[in-house]
Amino acid sequence: MLIRNGKDTLLDHGRLYGLDDADHSAYSVLGHDHDAFYQKITQTILTSNGTYVGETMTVVVDDASAVFGTPLFQAADFNYDRANATVIATMPAWVVALESGAGSKLVLVKGQLCNTAWSWSSGGIFVSTSVGAFIQTPPSGSAEIIHAIGWALSATAIYFDSSKVTLEIT
Repeated sequence: MLIRNGKDTLLDHGRLYGLDDADHSAYSVLGHDHDAFYQKITQTILTSNGTYVGETMTVVVDDASAVFGTPLFQAADFNYDRANATVIATMPAWVVALESGAGSKLVLVKGQLCNTAWSWSSGGIFVSTSVGAFIQTPPSGSAEIIHAIGWALSATAIYFDSSKVTLEIT
């Protein structure tokens, strides 16, 4: 994982680039001695539409209807499609689309994103029973799947941190 610290210093799996010894005092030490991993992560809640910050990767999305902010599950072919809390085979939502359409696309694995069309209240966020959407009320119908994916940071921003657990309602 690469982290940019505001001084264009990059951290890559515990190796520190761009800091001299005088700069180390500005960072919390997560290791020890010369093998220490230094990092300072500061984030403000995003407010601009279509922005994100966090861990990303490029994957193959098969669903042409995916847009920014769409929860995606990994299909049997290892490609990604829109998640749906009414079909266990389309869960869990491991990532969120950051680009529209099908093909090789950037997705958010963990972090925050902002969509000014959202109107969240304080609290948790779940995969919806509507294909490719989020909701704040957990699904409650028979055979529906509850999958917590994070929480609202503001009315227009969420922190995505997909739960490793899904619950099917019986």
